[in-house]
Amino acid sequence: MSGVRMARRRARGFSLVEMMFVVLTFGILVSLAMPNYVSFMCKARQNEARGVLNAIAVAQTTYNGEYGSYLDVTALTSYGPLDPQSLSGAVYYRFTFTTTDTTWQVVAADQKLPVNPGGPPDVWSSDVNHPEPANQVNACH
Repeated sequence: MSGVRMARRRARGFSLVEMMFVVLTFGILVSLAMPNYVSFMCKARQNEARGVLNAIAVAQTTYNGEYGSYLDVTALTSYGPLDPQSLSGAVYYRFTFTTTDTTWQVVAADQKLPVNPGGPPDVWSSDVNHPEPANQVNACH
């Protein structure tokens, strides 16, 4: 009869040791996966700056090819592939423009929301001599 009682008692649930083992295993798996996840999310957020800076470079290069000068930010959003929503609707980055007739520069810094909370600020730049976006300060190490 004691064997039947033991089987009934065992069928009711898990023991504390079994539950602790499951929680410990889950914690180890999360601790192994979390750094990769954080790095992946940070790099994905950087695509916002790269995409807008590429669009600005294309618009400025195209306009300069046609008219021989560069546009300021207000005129730039109404010309070419750059949508005004790309600048005002950016979630993470704030864009700073410096434009003259012969040169342009754009700096993108994650001043709205950090791409890597607790990390350094993320700063990208693009200019007339280097239109490909360059990461000046990388928050995603």
